[in-house]
Amino acid sequence: NERAKRGTKIILGVVIFIGILFLFYWFFYLKNYVSTDDAYVMADNSYVSTRIPGTIEKVYVKNDDYVKQGDLLFVLDPAIYETKVKQLKKKLESINSKIKSARLELNILKHNLNKNVEKAQNDLRLVRVEKKKIIYEIKSLKAQKDVLAQDLRLATIQYKRYKTLYKRHSVSKEKFDEVETSYYKLLSQINSLDYKIKSLNLMTEELEEKIKNAHILKSIATKNKEKILSAEENLKSLIGERDYLKEALKEAELNLSYCWVRAPISGYIAGSKLQKGNRVMPAQPLMVIVPLDQVYIEANFKETQLKDIRIGQKAEIKVDMYPKEVFKGRVVGIRAGTGQVFSLLPPENASGNWIKVVQRVPVKIELEEQIPREYPLRIGTSLEVKIDIRDKTGSVLRTRHGNTKK
Repeated sequence: NERAKRGTKIILGVVIFIGILFLFYWFFYLKNYVSTDDAYVMADNSYVSTRIPGTIEKVYVKNDDYVKQGDLLFVLDPAIYETKVKQLKKKLESINSKIKSARLELNILKHNLNKNVEKAQNDLRLVRVEKKKIIYEIKSLKAQKDVLAQDLRLATIQYKRYKTLYKRHSVSKEKFDEVETSYYKLLSQINSLDYKIKSLNLMTEELEEKIKNAHILKSIATKNKEKILSAEENLKSLIGERDYLKEALKEAELNLSYCWVRAPISGYIAGSKLQKGNRVMPAQPLMVIVPLDQVYIEANFKETQLKDIRIGQKAEIKVDMYPKEVFKGRVVGIRAGTGQVFSLLPPENASGNWIKVVQRVPVKIELEEQIPREYPLRIGTSLEVKIDIRDKTGSVLRTRHGNTKK
């Protein structure tokens, strides 16, 4: 019995000692860390696809090759796109030639219109001035005729009287001849004025005809504005067509440049199955570029572990591939929701068959040191992550520019 009691005491002492050791271990170590083995290596991969449909003409890279940003990955057959560019260039040359001819024609029409309208206006102005002068001259001649007509009436009376007296031999022949000469002179002057007035009236009629013709010419010249408007519309249409062709040519040249597909980032090629002759379509994933020098850690902690995790806290990472290696990291972000919320089919907790399950929230950790070349981290590989939560001065959210805030 005493041996049994002694054994029980020893066992109880060992249990108490182990309990005390565990309490010390928890107080000085475990409570200052949170850990998870639900962690993986991640990277912001770049999925390579084409912007245009085409047939693979040549492939320059294979899986596992390292490429730098801008390196040529593969080439699509550019024949169709080159033909399109050539066709549009020819059309553009043709339309530019048409525009040049249309502009020349429009300038000639405008010049002729201005010239014809100006000539018609000048002719009309000159004819009107000339007509005004003639009308003034006719008025002057008529005034002279009126004066002479009055003198002729007196001269006619005197001529008839002297003619009668001469027949009676009451006046001398010299006096009669003088009166007769004066009479016929006035008559001749009036006849001359009538002739001039008649001639001027004829000229006035001719000028009226010229005025009518000038108006007709001016009207015809003005009507040519319709031709100018038509020519302007034609030019405008050609310019619109040229602008459309320019944009189409830019697009065609851009599509041609897309035949040469280059690496958007630096990294290693993965997931490529490209072969010469493959037909590819836009947005079709053709290969992945993995930037292994820019990997980060995504550790999925239970929601019950998040209370004391802060941005900026130190972390230790153990990689299953390299069990003897320990990598140092730092918390740089805590996801805005659980991983389940962002899955392809998020849960519908209001459906009625809800079961409470502890959720996990991704925590992003960046490595503080450059990864040794002999220990490259592969994306998707498993890790064990332990975060030192003693320093709680950091924040739980990032700002828009990547800084942290309380």
